[in-house]
Amino acid sequence: MENNKNYVNLNTVDLTGKHICDINYKPNSTLIGAFIFAAIMIITMNIYCIIIGVFVLAYAAFVTKTVNDYRTLSIYDTFVLISELDNSDKVRKVNYDDIEEWTCKNNEGKANCVMFKLKDGEVIYKDTFQFGKAFAEFNKLMPAKESMAIKKERLRKVQMKFKFRLPKFFNKK
Repeated sequence: MENNKNYVNLNTVDLTGKHICDINYKPNSTLIGAFIFAAIMIITMNIYCIIIGVFVLAYAAFVTKTVNDYRTLSIYDTFVLISELDNSDKVRKVNYDDIEEWTCKNNEGKANCVMFKLKDGEVIYKDTFQFGKAFAEFNKLMPAKESMAIKKERLRKVQMKFKFRLPKFFNKK
């Protein structure tokens, strides 16, 4: 495995391959949707809609101003660059061949993150609110390594045996 376990400067990493997309921390499309929703609610001129619209507008503005947005993942066709927390200039290169399993967890898993389990047993979690975009891209690149696909394959290989016997009074004599 040629992966470097340490984070290095982005300009020292060999970036051969096709860049597919970047995954950021903050959900920009959701915030834009919240601003549009708030504007529509305020325009309706209904007092209750105005109150809801002002509340949503204030919340979206608060998130926009206080939450720092930074790149968490850069997806390429043969590898992924994992950025250090709050620092997009320090990255770690992980080849897809070295990933044993990956998954994206949402609120049901109590975390918004992308998880990579490497072949050497190391597990990497990257928090992001754009886990849907990450799931779509990774599912195109390596669908057989996704956690649910691996579980389904294991279940398919297990042969089920049912041991069912009728009570003795149903048997022929």
